Formats: sequence, C-alpha cells, structure tokens
Amino acid sequence: MLFDKETKVVETLEQFRQRTSFVYQPFSEGPVSINPNCLKKVNERGEFCQFYGDTLVYLLDDKVKNHCRYYQDQLYQYCEDVFAEPLNEETFHLTLHDLNNSTDIHSIYFSMEES
Repeated sequence: MLFDKETKVVETLEQFRQRTSFVYQPFSEGPVSINPNCLKKVNERGEFCQFYGDTLVYLLDDKVKNHCRYYQDQLYQYCEDVFAEPLNEETFHLTLHDLNNSTDIHSIYFSMEES
C-alpha cells in the first residue's frame, strides 16, 4: 500500500494501476538477483546491520526548483497517466548516496571527511 503523509490517503498497488497506465515489464525472464553487498546493510531477516556511509543532500535554490517544476509539469502534461502524484516543489533536492561506505567506519573515516 502507498501512503501519503500529507493527505493520509492509502492506495493499494491495484488502485495505483487502475489510476495510471502503469504496466510492469520484467527486466529479464530469469529471477532478479540482488547484489550480495546489500547483505552488508540489511541481513536476511530484514534487520539493519552496522553500516556506515556518507550521503550528501544538496538543497536547491528557488531558481533551480522552478526549472525542476517546469520539467515536472512538462512530463505530467504528456505522460500524466504514467506517474504517481507530482512532487511538492518544496521537497526538490539532489542526493548523492554512499560516496564511501563500509561495515568498518575507521576504514572510511578520512574519505568521508574529504567528501
């Protein structure tokens, strides 16, 4: 189920499919394999492991947010039945995930500091 915190609306996957023209296309005929490195972050029981990394979040100025809003509006104008609800402009940001990561924080400390 999908949940929107602002409106408190819950939507099932089937409701989403009915509201949009979303069609699942598998990437391959075989099973999807997960990168074994994911087990460094979450174990087989779904519990978080000790894992360290540096993720950077850049806030955008209003001019850049306006550009993003323009492109989002264009996408929704031509493909509105493909996407979920549009993002709120106030939430626009740029994220760089796990530039450095390890199960041992000491091995990446200086790399994280430099980033």
